Amino acid sequence: MSDRSGTMAVALQKGITPTSRSLVLLGLALLPYILARLMMMVLFWQDFRHLGPLRLLFGLLHGVRFDLATVLPLLGATIFFLHLPGRWAGSRRWIRWWGWFGFLPVAMTIPLLAGDLFYYDEVRRHMVRELVLLQHDLWFLPRMAFVHHPGATIGMFACIALLGWLWRRALAAPAVPCRRPWLMLGLVVCLAFLGIRGSIGRKPINPLDAYRGHSFELGNLSLNGVFTAAHGFIHSSRSQSNPLSLNAAFKELGLDAQAPFPVLQSRTPVRDRKNVVLIVLESWDTSYLGCYGDPRGLTPHFDQLAQKSRLYTNFYASTQRTIGAVQVLLTGVPALPGLPELSRGLEHTQTTRVARLAKARGYHTIFIQAPYKSSYYLDAVMAFLGFDDIYGKGEIPLLRDYAGQDAKWGWDYDALQFAVDRLNALPEPFFAVIITGTNHSPYVDPGGEFRVAAPQPHGEGGYLNTLVYTDWAIGEFFERARKSKWYQKTVFLIGADHVHRVGSTDLKKAFHIPFLIHGAGMEPLRVDPIYSQLDVLPTLVEFLGLTDPFASIGTSLMGPSPGFAVVKQGDRLGIIAEWGQITHTGRDRIDAKITADGVTEQQLAGLERRLLAIHKVTTELVESNRWAPVEGAQARSSGVKAP
Repeated sequence: MSDRSGTMAVALQKGITPTSRSLVLLGLALLPYILARLMMMVLFWQDFRHLGPLRLLFGLLHGVRFDLATVLPLLGATIFFLHLPGRWAGSRRWIRWWGWFGFLPVAMTIPLLAGDLFYYDEVRRHMVRELVLLQHDLWFLPRMAFVHHPGATIGMFACIALLGWLWRRALAAPAVPCRRPWLMLGLVVCLAFLGIRGSIGRKPINPLDAYRGHSFELGNLSLNGVFTAAHGFIHSSRSQSNPLSLNAAFKELGLDAQAPFPVLQSRTPVRDRKNVVLIVLESWDTSYLGCYGDPRGLTPHFDQLAQKSRLYTNFYASTQRTIGAVQVLLTGVPALPGLPELSRGLEHTQTTRVARLAKARGYHTIFIQAPYKSSYYLDAVMAFLGFDDIYGKGEIPLLRDYAGQDAKWGWDYDALQFAVDRLNALPEPFFAVIITGTNHSPYVDPGGEFRVAAPQPHGEGGYLNTLVYTDWAIGEFFERARKSKWYQKTVFLIGADHVHRVGSTDLKKAFHIPFLIHGAGMEPLRVDPIYSQLDVLPTLVEFLGLTDPFASIGTSLMGPSPGFAVVKQGDRLGIIAEWGQITHTGRDRIDAKITADGVTEQQLAGLERRLLAIHKVTTELVESNRWAPVEGAQARSSGVKAP
């Protein structure tokens, strides 16, 4: 050991190139991250011991990818300026200046790594939005560090001091110029950029990539708290504090605040297991559909399907974004202001992942979308949620001649036909999710036979033409599906992600979307009470015949209506009831509309209280990681029905 350290000391005295010095500094910067990961594995061994040696090793090595994406932005300027050609760039003053300039942000992340270990001990996940939430309580941190955790604080400062000593030695070594400085500078910049992105694909590395095809525990082992906190800070949505007390919120919803997982439900399935296909239509709007009263006849195939289905006439989207709809539909977690979305922090919280539950019960799970599967990070999202097969644009062959047009969001006919082909090849039972995309702007021209208005890339004419095209594609999908052997044993849930355009302050118009259930055992019926996307997860659990407990505040679409729909409109909350609606900041009521006679202010106040209670309880359970238990854990159901 002494011989090696002596050899290293001699090498440093002889001098090193800018590249060698940068690699040494990068290695030193990575040391606290590697040490924190090892400490997490040792301190919380009960969480990771079931992974086995190979998966543990993979988690430790895979974590370096996230560490590089965290550290390289902090050292980027240092590495760049150390590699500049010229004698002055090799001077001691220049090297020390830029060297210590890079040390400061690296050293400042060490307390975050230490704090993340304590945070993990409390909630069993890394920090996400906690830095935003702590901005008003920074005064508390010194007391927590020096009074409650003095030993850890001393160790943390010792680590910073040791890192500083090693850093100083690396900076003290004489500089030896590179042979081809400009070439080396370009190469280093490219490699650093690749390390920061963490990927050669279209999307930079995301916390979801840690969970792609892996367990929640293995994902936690791969990540570091600085990376997850940075993503949570960037994607945080600031909302005003909720005035309702936590105890009052739980009481309002009839939930036990002391239960480990208060919104955990369990039910005995009353239906035989079926194949389940969930189709999410991009930007479909009830104001354009004949089955919802539009007289223009733009959607004859969907209208005809509605006549043979269970049609929900008062169904509402939960958000105005596709990824928010996916979150609500497949995890049951409401999309609310102030909370991270799926792919932007929610993945660090344990949620019900219905696809994983279905897989555990023998279902084959498949996800197909018309756009590129990396759009909205949905390839990573769906792998995280437990889908076996994931397909998108680029893997879906074109079956029609579109005159050379490239649809940015894919062609729905080809995607739906591809879906039939894949479902025909799958073993039963299966659970499939299909997302269309042609109705997304910029709109392409699907051809003369679908043209009901002048083509417009961003205008209503373009939307109408693609709507007619997608409606025809749905008809063609069901024409083939009816001839398939699996059709009679399959139930289809079909609805939109959100409306076409949100230009109305009326929540009912801004969130009213189509939804129907068609197929095995479904008798034609118009269902008029209010439901929303929050009620889809319990319905999927019912049709899939799952016996596992699941976390949701929704209720099955086959049962009584909850009587309201909660929506997110930017940074505002909203709630829709049959007799009125409220828009809220989370602290103050913005607007209230009563649409029925005889409604009292007391009823309106009760609706507002219900909205605040859902926001308060959801925020508390997500931030404390008590929304759902770890999959496979023996968690006892709270026995409380959805509010």
